[in-house]
Amino acid sequence: MATSNSRLIQSYVPCAVHGLGNLTSVRYLLFFNFKLLMEQFEKFLSLFFGQVSQLNFEKSRELVEREREMTRVGQLRQFISILPNFIEAEKSYFNLGFLSVKNKIFLRKDNSLRSMYESVKTELNRLEDVNWGDRALSTIVNQLCQYLTARVQLVDFCECEILRNLLSAQIEIELWNFIASLTHLHASHSQLNSWEKSLQSKETWKLGFGAGFLKGSQLPALYHWLAKFKSAIVSKFSLYFYHTLAQQSSHQDMRNHLANKHVTDYHHKLQNLQRRCIATSAFLVFETVGLLDWGGPSYLHPDRQKEPPDEDYVVMMSHPAKPIEQMARIKQILSERTADYILTDRVMCFYDTKENCTYFMSIVDPRVTLVVVFDSKKDDKEVTVVNYMNEFCAQVRCTKIFASLKVHNLRV
Repeated sequence: MATSNSRLIQSYVPCAVHGLGNLTSVRYLLFFNFKLLMEQFEKFLSLFFGQVSQLNFEKSRELVEREREMTRVGQLRQFISILPNFIEAEKSYFNLGFLSVKNKIFLRKDNSLRSMYESVKTELNRLEDVNWGDRALSTIVNQLCQYLTARVQLVDFCECEILRNLLSAQIEIELWNFIASLTHLHASHSQLNSWEKSLQSKETWKLGFGAGFLKGSQLPALYHWLAKFKSAIVSKFSLYFYHTLAQQSSHQDMRNHLANKHVTDYHHKLQNLQRRCIATSAFLVFETVGLLDWGGPSYLHPDRQKEPPDEDYVVMMSHPAKPIEQMARIKQILSERTADYILTDRVMCFYDTKENCTYFMSIVDPRVTLVVVFDSKKDDKEVTVVNYMNEFCAQVRCTKIFASLKVHNLRV
């Protein structure tokens, strides 16, 4: 483009110098040449952003390299030199490279997507401060800066907003608050669905009809991790609020829903734990101490006055039945527990000589305890019982899901 323009100047300037023209005609030709230069540059921009919008990053890179070799105007060349970094940022964004995967462990990239966009934006801001000869280019720079700002905000949405709702849901579930946990779950579900639809439409557009039959899932690793985390939280929600949900459906419908719609049926796992350990009962106990505004694990209108809980320890879920006779002793053990008991990776054993009952207890969440009762004396190192309880608690805590994150590489 610049070569053809320079030839125009070379052909007309000698004419003016030798008296065949005048200074005004030279200025006119230079103005005409600059206008032609900007028209060709705008044509390049149209082709470039068209290729980027179609996710043809290699083609757009070729356009930039060719244009950079041809362009001699300093300001335009400086702008074009920024575009390769913009291409890399866009490529990383559409691959959703917020987190990279290495050996099935999530690692935060040292050169994060946010920093890539911020770097490009900084370079463009420097150019924007220059007094451009053409307002069109200044407008392009300004609009591209606004575009980059929107991209950074979308990164925040994808990385933070969905995760924030999921973590908030988990906290509310641990506090046995039905409406609050359900609200956060619904928000994260809607956000994930919106994200998935945008990704699927992007893949269909890029690969064409029938591409889904030829290629595997193109959804990013971050999406898969968040979706997996959400599924685990939903399963936990169904366990903690089993009786609340069961009031809205029949027992058979509830069983079918847990079996078909949930990744893990914790209610069934709790039943299996009781059977495999040949225990008298297995149940979860919730501690209400200090929760003055807790109104119970069910629907409660926000304007309804909440009364302090009547009991310090409430049975959340039990199988085969609520251990009414042993509850007094269980509450005493829980209220007198030591600091060692609070450790989440330990199973504590207590034997009641008077009742001839053995109690195995393990912390699931800060206020939730798994209790397994035997109507006989058991060894405190009963391997089968300890292993089953540790496995159950680890699953409910989502331990493996969080273990897939390499925390020391995550940036705040």
